[in-house]
Amino acid sequence: MFKAFAHGKVILIGEHSVVYDKQAIVLPLINQTLSVQLTPSHTMSLTSDLYDGPIHQAPKTLAPIVKLIHDLQTELKAPPVHIIIEHTLPISAGFGSSAALAKALTEAFYHFNQQPLTATKWHTWIQQGEIYAHGNPSGIDTLATLNTQAFVYQKNQPIKRLAHQPKGYLVVVDTGLKPPTKTMVMTVKKALKHKKAQAALHDLSRFSNDAIDAFESGNITGLSDALNQAHQALNTLGVSSQRLNSARKEALKHGALAAKLSGGGGGGALIALCDSLKNAKAVKSALDGFGPTLEPIKLGGNTA
Repeated sequence: MFKAFAHGKVILIGEHSVVYDKQAIVLPLINQTLSVQLTPSHTMSLTSDLYDGPIHQAPKTLAPIVKLIHDLQTELKAPPVHIIIEHTLPISAGFGSSAALAKALTEAFYHFNQQPLTATKWHTWIQQGEIYAHGNPSGIDTLATLNTQAFVYQKNQPIKRLAHQPKGYLVVVDTGLKPPTKTMVMTVKKALKHKKAQAALHDLSRFSNDAIDAFESGNITGLSDALNQAHQALNTLGVSSQRLNSARKEALKHGALAAKLSGGGGGGALIALCDSLKNAKAVKSALDGFGPTLEPIKLGGNTA
């Protein structure tokens, strides 16, 4: 038997503009994890929240996972195993669950079969899992699940780790709606036929740059301003929703300095930035009615 773990992530700012080669701030969620356990078996089988049974009978919604498992088994010439997937990481909500699952599956298969796993192989396998899950992934989630420190991501550029950060707390709520990321990417692509959306994308890039400067200098006011403006730009691009906007209004009403969608949009996650643990707990209570809410997170990824 072998059990592997992986963590998720949250995008602080830069979602969607990152598709167009702009910068984004990514925070690994160290305490939101997913595990994969392998045990010997006569047939390939899977136990998870979504399905329990033989892998060849798994529903189509699990096709990306099944493909990755098949590839790993074929590559390693691995014997049949029973796979158990457990998680505290919200699934299909913009928290990087598919990359975390690919990471844990890869580690579990390699260690269970006593094969060496290099960093390059690990990255390649996770990215392959992301391709199966999302079609044309940015690479953010792959890097986030392999790192434990906040970083700036820009396509085709080395990541820039952020050693300094403002003192603050992040409240994260999963609003429950789960449109595919690629659907929301196409929403933005269609919107960009119009000048108003083009201006919003340009502004979103500028707000991301402002947020990076504020993050590194410890300026929580500047960071808050950038996050609030970013949400408005994302709303103009058509990737917010009535539920997200309502949750945002509630977070600000109860003391959050800033609140914005995080991830693909259309539902999924809302993040709220607070300047104290007391305020963060008040905001968490206010957002509990919108869906599962994580415990307040210190900037940098540690639960309070």
